[in-house]
Amino acid sequence: MSTGYALFTQKLTVTASTSGVTYTSSQNLSVRYSKTVTQSGGSWNYSLLFTVTNGGTSSIGSWQVGYDLPTGTTSHVCTNVTCAQAGMVVTANSTVGNGTLAPGGQTTFTVTFTAPLQRSVLQNLKISGLYASTYQAIPGLTMTATPGARTKVARNYYWPYTIVVTNNSAFNVGSWRITANWGSANSVQTMPTTVNYTTTASQIIITSKTSVAKSGTFQFVPSLGSTSTSWVLTNYVIEGMP
Repeated sequence: MSTGYALFTQKLTVTASTSGVTYTSSQNLSVRYSKTVTQSGGSWNYSLLFTVTNGGTSSIGSWQVGYDLPTGTTSHVCTNVTCAQAGMVVTANSTVGNGTLAPGGQTTFTVTFTAPLQRSVLQNLKISGLYASTYQAIPGLTMTATPGARTKVARNYYWPYTIVVTNNSAFNVGSWRITANWGSANSVQTMPTTVNYTTTASQIIITSKTSVAKSGTFQFVPSLGSTSTSWVLTNYVIEGMP
């Protein structure tokens, strides 16, 4: 399952015995944990409370936290996440109930284990995530719309608009959507078959048929028009989803 979490994965090695370690990824998805340690005979029982926070501007659909347990750890138990353990390496995956995080949203989970030392700390703490499967603003996903020479057909004026979608986000964009101002005076002369579109009383909505790879671009040229010679495409916004 870890291969599906290539988005904004980084690594942090915790070298201090701190009760409030925080790691923030380059995309503002962060994980913090605090710990309580109690002695039990010759061993120490650890209870860790993790807080995952979406500090970015886009919703997260699922997330994954990874860490290495201290040497000699036993009785490792996770609550409110699905954990997979290989040796001392643990991967904690979000569940259906806590995977979605809106911008500014938080969720928590707990981990308990027994270790031979009192000042043990987790190593190689890291976090990764996937954006939610809904159209939303994605940092690095942009578009430009450049009009060409105007032509006239009957009462309408048309401009070939060169529209370029650029994906400089951290991952492949599976689908994108452009919305822009539209009205009763507007009309579509031609639209490339590489995209879909619909119009309402106030908007034109153009949606993709293909994905845009990370660092990739997609270009299409519709002919858009109006009964006004001064019309321009305005208030256009692009959104995407994985």
